Amino acid sequence: MLGNKTWVYNIISLESKLALGAHDMDCVIGNVTLRFTDGTEKFIPIGQDIPLPVNAHEYCYCNDANEVLCRLETRQVEKTKVGERTRNLFYIVQGNDATDEALLAETAKRIINETVKYCGGKGRLIVPKIV
Repeated sequence: MLGNKTWVYNIISLESKLALGAHDMDCVIGNVTLRFTDGTEKFIPIGQDIPLPVNAHEYCYCNDANEVLCRLETRQVEKTKVGERTRNLFYIVQGNDATDEALLAETAKRIINETVKYCGGKGRLIVPKIV
């Protein structure tokens, strides 16, 4: 259902100039947290099957099993990559202090709408609280 149809988020990333990532939710253990690494995280980049070391003090999205899902917003992992069998996914839409919040919201809504249009299903926008 998804697989190569998720190209849409890459186009939206280029147009919006925002860092975007797509992940298979069914491959995530527990919650996802944006945090700094301590060097103990498991990191297997897309296209590889052996974990690579992670430096401490990098920011990453990690799950409750201490597995990196995305490192420095550009290095996604093999485990959660989106493929033909993906049925549930989530996108990360990331900016920085200079990024207009309206652009983030508009981009997220566009990704959801385009995914539903081309792949079916339902979508919702979740904006995490920053603690």
